[in-house]
Amino acid sequence: MLPQSRRAGPVARPGTGKAVRVRREEARVLLDLGRLLRRTGRRRAAAERLGAARAIFERLGARPLADRCVHELEACGLEPPATVRLGLTPQELSTATLVAGGLTNRQIARELLISVKTVEYHIGKIYTKLGVCSRVALAAKLASYGPAS
Repeated sequence: MLPQSRRAGPVARPGTGKAVRVRREEARVLLDLGRLLRRTGRRRAAAERLGAARAIFERLGARPLADRCVHELEACGLEPPATVRLGLTPQELSTATLVAGGLTNRQIARELLISVKTVEYHIGKIYTKLGVCSRVALAAKLASYGPAS
């Protein structure tokens, strides 16, 4: 007779490539389900799924997908959005997030489809509102407020 693990098929051990793929797929399903629930008005149920997906993505180091979860969680309206927590406009928050991500003003302008001059203006307003004077300090401030996407 075969051992239980042999009869049940291959078992994914934590830390293996297969286990990571399974966890990533689980998180993607939770993200998609959360998005669907939110769009059908079931915000609390959506927030539970999105929170679980976010935790998995963060453990896996999938930052863009974790940020997408944060965005969806904010859209649920159960927590104050980052714009309220930080006192920034949505455009300033987008700019601040990209600055904290290490992008240059030109890259930010290209990403947000605005001029470099507008990026510079937003950065000046962001520094004033948050009481910082450098990109490093801005990144630290955003990190202290939690996910800002």
